[in-house]
Amino acid sequence: MKGDYYSQFKRVFMRKHANSIVNYTTPDNEELFKENLAKYPDNKELLHYRDNPIKYALNDYGFRTPDNFNNAEEEGNVFLGCSHTFGIGHYLENTWSWRLNQKIGGKFWNLSAPGTGIGTAARLLGEFKNKLKIKNIFLYTPFCYRYEVYEAKKGVWINISPANVFHHYIEVSDEVRFILGQEENMRLNWRTNLAAIKYYAHEVGAKLFSIENIDFYVNNNDNFPEIARDILHPGVSYQDLVYDKFLDAYKNNLPLWEEPASSFKPLKTLI
Repeated sequence: MKGDYYSQFKRVFMRKHANSIVNYTTPDNEELFKENLAKYPDNKELLHYRDNPIKYALNDYGFRTPDNFNNAEEEGNVFLGCSHTFGIGHYLENTWSWRLNQKIGGKFWNLSAPGTGIGTAARLLGEFKNKLKIKNIFLYTPFCYRYEVYEAKKGVWINISPANVFHHYIEVSDEVRFILGQEENMRLNWRTNLAAIKYYAHEVGAKLFSIENIDFYVNNNDNFPEIARDILHPGVSYQDLVYDKFLDAYKNNLPLWEEPASSFKPLKTLI
């Protein structure tokens, strides 16, 4: 059975990274960190990361969670999302998902996958829902113009988007990017996968929570470090705000947020 799960998930970390601790993961890679440190040699936050490196501890399936899904009797919480939920560029203890789980209790099952969207969230929940005793599901996929497809030549799942010309080794034509950039296609993809996630949640008797997309540009100078190590991802203040919004939704049993949102605007002409 594990082989099947690996083949379904190897899009993100590949089998060699499962059950391991890695120092870097794209785009938070060592080369970029050295470039940033050379550019900003006096930056106290980068120096802090140099002296206190982030460690990405991955379970048997390549997820950034300490649990290997072996105890089916203990209840827990599933977290679905992209790099923001995974915590690219952040210590695990600074991520909204870890902090929320610590607050509400239960096993921590972070099924997030960097660089993905709601399609990946739906597929992974479908793959693991019967292996876990899920009490709550927290969904945060702010990039609604990501479409997951299966690439049969290499047997991997990939996400393609109108915002990118290259997706790993695959070049996406302008015509395809134009099609992907239409709001009608985005909304169909979003609603279909959200419906699947809602169905899975109902099937296992779990409460589903989702919040409105949050703007990247928030900053709290009281945090140290504040910036993500790769500088590309939003800082700890962003993680704090996502945490606050989900905690509010959880405590007050707020209605599920079902509308997609993205800083990417629908394409009106060919790129």
